Amino acid sequence: MPLNLKVPGNRLDISISDNSDDNEYEDSNFPIELSKNSLQLIQYPAGTHPVYRKWNSNINLNNRPKKILIWNAYWESTAMWHKIFYEIVYKQCPQSNCVMTVDKNELDHADAVLFHLIDIAKENYTFPANRNPDQVWIGMTYEPPYILKFSNLNFTRLNGIFNRTMSYRSDSDVVVRHGTYVKVVGDIQAYPNYMSDWIGSHKVSPEKNYAEGKRRLISWFASSRGCKSQSRREKYVKELQSYIPVDIFGACGPFKCGTQKTMRNPYKVEHDDCYLLVSVAYKFVLAAENSVCEDYVTEKLYNHLKLNVVPVVYGGADYNKYAPPNSFIDASKFSPKELGEYLLLLDKNDTLYNQYFEWKQNYYIASHDG
Repeated sequence: MPLNLKVPGNRLDISISDNSDDNEYEDSNFPIELSKNSLQLIQYPAGTHPVYRKWNSNINLNNRPKKILIWNAYWESTAMWHKIFYEIVYKQCPQSNCVMTVDKNELDHADAVLFHLIDIAKENYTFPANRNPDQVWIGMTYEPPYILKFSNLNFTRLNGIFNRTMSYRSDSDVVVRHGTYVKVVGDIQAYPNYMSDWIGSHKVSPEKNYAEGKRRLISWFASSRGCKSQSRREKYVKELQSYIPVDIFGACGPFKCGTQKTMRNPYKVEHDDCYLLVSVAYKFVLAAENSVCEDYVTEKLYNHLKLNVVPVVYGGADYNKYAPPNSFIDASKFSPKELGEYLLLLDKNDTLYNQYFEWKQNYYIASHDG
């Protein structure tokens, strides 16, 4: 679902529209072209919106580190911001002249104020009483428009509030991802400790056979929301099951393993029993997004790239931009029947299957686990 940024005039308006019924996607083929909802941003000139009130102009904001004030919670937890801003918190950001705080008493000293869109509604639209006209206010979301639509946000109450966007979209003012990958060149000790330690422990012999000992073909872990999603991933899986066995874990299937994994529930991929099960027992895992949106890639991909399994991705992003080369299989390139046939081909040919792990010699993977 595309997130459309439009700037008519000089105002910042946010609106979300719904011009079709919920059955629009019922008979759609994958990939789905989504234009059901749109988020429109229109910018007010600085200082003209009613939210601007008294401001202490005697405070000097020059010649000091840039300060980011986190104004509200992230899904009702301020602790989550420390994961999102991990590199700043742990002094590993390439731009070191910045600090973050959740102390609202620092409002007058903040260069930017960050708001999580969904929690704005949960907190009854409580904004600062005072605002510096030169202070940047940022509206942030990890979620696609389909999820925002059902978050009970009153978008008309957000008109004129923000002058920057922060989201997974590559055309946002600030881009934030659920994970990333880095190509490693030269001496790994030249990289930050958290990267060099991970790379060193994951270096494997090119002769390693990743198919060895694996008895199951493909698994899919889905929450209750996944049983009826905007992306219709459940329909794709149902048809795929006509051609190959798919082990479904969670609310949508008969298999159970642990609790739902989210950023709010601390976990570590490489020490989690369910992820380890996938890594040692399955050749493939379905990393299917709940929405088919441009640039929308969640931790489902990155968590599984940390394991010894091949992710089969299902979504609207160009995954070649977001994962190492030849590290995944894109379901959008196949019909369910074709995908089933291709996975069976790889299942019978260890040489072809192991080609999907050659990238592990040269790349580092990071995601929001633990």
